[in-house]
Amino acid sequence: MAFLTQAANRGSISTGYEVGNSCKFEHDNGESLYKDQVQGTQTTWTFSTWLKRTALSDSSHSYHHVWAAGSGSSDNGTKFYFRGDSSYPENRIFFYMDNGGTQYLHGATSQSFRDTSAWYHIVWAVDTTQSTASDRSKVYINGELQTLVGVPGAAFTNPPQNSSTRVNDNGGVMYVGAQNQNGGNRFRGYLAETVLIDGSQLDVTDFGEFDSDTGIWIPKDVSGLSFGTRGFYLDYSDASNLGNDADGSTEFTESNIAADDQATVSYTHLRAHETDSYLVCRLLL
Repeated sequence: MAFLTQAANRGSISTGYEVGNSCKFEHDNGESLYKDQVQGTQTTWTFSTWLKRTALSDSSHSYHHVWAAGSGSSDNGTKFYFRGDSSYPENRIFFYMDNGGTQYLHGATSQSFRDTSAWYHIVWAVDTTQSTASDRSKVYINGELQTLVGVPGAAFTNPPQNSSTRVNDNGGVMYVGAQNQNGGNRFRGYLAETVLIDGSQLDVTDFGEFDSDTGIWIPKDVSGLSFGTRGFYLDYSDASNLGNDADGSTEFTESNIAADDQATVSYTHLRAHETDSYLVCRLLL
């Protein structure tokens, strides 16, 4: 299958790496992936995924969780999600760490992400052992480092040095496409190339790069990365087992996910698109 880039008046070129599949998540069908966590590195990790929304957050379903880890308590979780409701209508992305009721990090993107025809690449790279507070949690979207902001009633905070996140916390649960408390508030859309690196805070360029001709952010082959002891790589290539970890570690359990939730990512065109004052990559399924 061809994976081509196209921009206005620029023609088409091959990117050299083809992403084969994605997995579709639908809130109404109760779809998610989950697994019990085993003790591992809680201070240092990197999460990366490509995603395409199929519906926006609204008052009837305001939280769309992409990834979450922690216990069954709302006070013990590390997660990020799209939010859109009467209080936060913008459909921004919220990043959140809470450990026993102490909020280590609480912030949101300043931009909105409302284009349901666009693919976004999100990297969350954490190392709370860093001496500089702003280096402890880094968020990249389509290759660009984000400056997270506070939300009404809650100022932005960086995690304290050496603080433990709820990622790789023994006894907790990790979800892809849902929140950690009860597997609810699920994501609506497609996920592709979903990765957790255990024990390393990687750079965004380990997962993608800007095309030298078009300037568009495109994916790299991540199969050669070191995922660490508790890391994983979901490439969604096995329709009969979409929770399979291509890195060979413990796989995820599918909740209401079936073979027909696998989608072939036919990236026939990849073109720059302006939305909400932010450059995103549009990959048409």
